[in-house]
Amino acid sequence: MGSHPTISVIIPTRDRPQACRDTVTALRDQTLPASAYEMVVVDDGSRPSAESSWLQERAQCTVLRLGGRERSAARNAGAEVARADLVLFLDDDITVGSG
Repeated sequence: MGSHPTISVIIPTRDRPQACRDTVTALRDQTLPASAYEMVVVDDGSRPSAESSWLQERAQCTVLRLGGRERSAARNAGAEVARADLVLFLDDDITVGSG
């Protein structure tokens, strides 16, 4: 099994596929090596499900599916599967600059 990432980025989302796509794309464009971080996207009841979308094809991106509970439950679910000791919570409409 590979080494653990340094940081886990948890991104809860619901019915905002383009915003989430922009956030994930911006994170993937960082200069940090891909092995240093992971993304956990928690789809909280989107229609259609993010599980069957472009997210499945992204490396270092885990997708969880909840049944539309609430943002805090989505954050907690993401934190439960995070592999890193450091966890960063981002909303699905946050785009980070490169660097």
